[in-house]
Amino acid sequence: MKIKIKLLQIPSTTKLHFVKVIYKYNNVGFSLIDANNLVDDMLKHLNLWFNFDLKDGKYQDFEKELNENGIKVILSHGLEFQRNKKILDLGVATKEDYVDFISENIPSLDLDYKQIFSLLDDKSIKLLYDFISKKFD
Repeated sequence: MKIKIKLLQIPSTTKLHFVKVIYKYNNVGFSLIDANNLVDDMLKHLNLWFNFDLKDGKYQDFEKELNENGIKVILSHGLEFQRNKKILDLGVATKEDYVDFISENIPSLDLDYKQIFSLLDDKSIKLLYDFISKKFD
């Protein structure tokens, strides 16, 4: 599963563990040197997205192992997530599309609300706000 990963913060003592996690969960023939190079690039360019080929079915394990070691990242959830997000961003989504997106993705994101809303553009945030407001009126 192709995902994007954005490194936000890493404790200085966990770089080696981060390299091992990247190596362990990569889907293709990644060597430890390749994993180390990717981590070095992420450390040089915090808050930039990097492509990563994650083993299928290992998303939650990957995310959990990173979180347990204090490595703060944002993960893109793969191509289906990106396609669904794009539909929301373009404003062509139906109410059911918003409900599906929220019910499928938001519970699996271990993020605070500021990070969740950073995944959406202004138009999607307004539509989501309007939808939630109507539910509580």
